[in-house]
Amino acid sequence: MTARSRLRLVSDRSEDYCEGLDPLLLQPVPLFICTVLVHLRWCRVAVVRDTVKVRAAALSAQVSKLRVVGYVETRRDSSQHVIRLTPLGWERLNRHLTAQGAMVARAYELITTAMEIEPAEVPPDRDGA
Repeated sequence: MTARSRLRLVSDRSEDYCEGLDPLLLQPVPLFICTVLVHLRWCRVAVVRDTVKVRAAALSAQVSKLRVVGYVETRRDSSQHVIRLTPLGWERLNRHLTAQGAMVARAYELITTAMEIEPAEVPPDRDGA
């Protein structure tokens, strides 16, 4: 199989690399919130905010989205808000990161393959540039 034919295969298999990707976790802040909570224990929201380095309002908006889909749980514990990743959230985070890893590996493979291909000679523009 030539390097060019290996490159063409990506269009036939690209949907394989999307399986497992979670649209919500493609956004950095929700992804970072879930990764901070990966131990599945209750954590103060302020600690998550400071670790992820976002404003309280931005964190609140993203936590609301994660709560709606069941990835996190929140509660008020005495005078503070706490949050934890649910088993569903952990499973989706794991699937998402596995799929991202496969995409990165495939991208690296394509770079390596592309480096083996002789560049095509590009004809000059019509205006002579």
